[in-house]
Amino acid sequence: MAALVTVRVDESAFRAAMDDIGQRQVPYATATALTATAYRGMAATVKEMERVFDRPTRYTLNSLRVSGANKTALVATVEFRDFAGKGTPAAKYIKPQVEGGPRGAKKFEGKLMHAGFLGVGHHLVPTKAAPLDQYGNPSRGQYARILSALGAQTTKSDNSGAKKVRDLGYFWGNPHGMGAGIWQRFRFGHGWALKPMFLDVRTPAYRKRLPFAEVQGRVVQSYFPEEFAAAVQRIAAKFGG
Repeated sequence: MAALVTVRVDESAFRAAMDDIGQRQVPYATATALTATAYRGMAATVKEMERVFDRPTRYTLNSLRVSGANKTALVATVEFRDFAGKGTPAAKYIKPQVEGGPRGAKKFEGKLMHAGFLGVGHHLVPTKAAPLDQYGNPSRGQYARILSALGAQTTKSDNSGAKKVRDLGYFWGNPHGMGAGIWQRFRFGHGWALKPMFLDVRTPAYRKRLPFAEVQGRVVQSYFPEEFAAAVQRIAAKFGG
């Protein structure tokens, strides 16, 4: 996911640059300015994410990358990383916030779908009883223990951190019609209690929250001219233009 923003160099600035540094150096100055502007766009997007998202994680705030321009390819991009190792790629879970529409399934939810627990077009919402971190998210360890308890693991490596999970009482159900999802059975005194951990809900359509392309456009309009002028000035100083 990248913002495509067209950059037009003012003709007078372009002619002045050729006078200062020569025609052969102008593409290098342009590439330098495009890359510097892209990094400004990335920083501005991080600030926008901090503003529009509720307690975004460091993983989310660090999910952007810049692909710089060069003198033969005058294109610089700001985009979300599409690889996340064991986690969910930012490009996947942030896309609905940029474009609107339903969010994609998390890996945890995908495994539950594969095992036949969770239906397509549904996702899970943690309840007040679910232990959450400072960002409002469950831990990977909790996910692993629940998947193991439900028999929904798909790889041997998924079993890490999931020892003796069946003793924790996780199960999928809709006890007494109180809501379908993942519940946990607790023993107290001489009896048992049930608490919902995650409830099965239909996935809603998200409205556009992060104006990704708009942020890049504002940054280009505001900063590219000065970045281009600065690049020309540095090259002129270096080569004695």
